[in-house]
Amino acid sequence: VLASAEATTDHLEAALAGTLQAARDAGLRHLAARVDVADLRAMGVLEAAGFRTMDALVTYIMRPGKDAHPEVRPVGTIRDATPADTEAIVAITADAYRGYRGRFHLDPHLSSDRADALYLEWARACAERRLADTVIVAEDSGGEISGYLAYRRREPVSRLAMPLFGGGLGAVRRDSPGAYTGLIQEGSQRAHAAGAVSECQTQNYNFAVIRVYEAAGFHYVRAEYTLHAWLG
Repeated sequence: VLASAEATTDHLEAALAGTLQAARDAGLRHLAARVDVADLRAMGVLEAAGFRTMDALVTYIMRPGKDAHPEVRPVGTIRDATPADTEAIVAITADAYRGYRGRFHLDPHLSSDRADALYLEWARACAERRLADTVIVAEDSGGEISGYLAYRRREPVSRLAMPLFGGGLGAVRRDSPGAYTGLIQEGSQRAHAAGAVSECQTQNYNFAVIRVYEAAGFHYVRAEYTLHAWLG
C-alpha cells in the first residue's frame, strides 16, 4: 500500500475501494496485501474493508562489502542443482512443509490440500528455473540430497541500482537441519560475488530459521503484515 505523506485516511479508503472494484471486475476472487508493521493506518483501512491478517514476515539482509560472512561449517557438499535433482527437491519440500502453518494454510477459504500442493508446485518451478535463477543443493556423504535453496534476482534496491537476490524457497530434510545454514551462507556469498544484496524472509515466530539467518551473518531490516480478502 503506497501513499504520499499528504494522503488522508479518506484517500487510502478511496484508493482501496477502487482497487477492490477493479479486482472484482477482473474476476479475481482472492486478494492479498502486504503492509509495513509501522503503517497501522493502512492496516486499519484494510481491516475495515474486510481483509484479515494471515502472516507476519521479518526480512534479513546481507550487503556486499559491508557485512562479513562468519565462519560456518557446511554440512555435506554444496553444489548447483541439476535436472536430476528435481524429484528429490520436491520430496524434501513435501516433507518439510507437511503441517506448515503459513498464510495459505491459515486462510479458511483455501483448502489445506491445495495449500500443500502450492508449495510442491513452487518447488518444482524453482527446480526447473521457472521461478528461480539459482538453485543449490547440499549433498550428504552418501550422495543423497539433504536440502536445497532457490532464489532469483529481484530488483534494484538503491539509487545505485544495486541488485537484490532473494524471493525464493528452501528446505532441508528433517534429519539434516544443519544443512540449511550452509546453504544460506553459500547463497549470500554468491550474491555478494555478483555485487548484490542477499535477502531472506520468514515468519516472525520462526525462531529456528531466524537463528540460522543470524548465524550466517544476516541482520534484521524490516517487518510486514500480510492480509487476505475474499472477493468471491
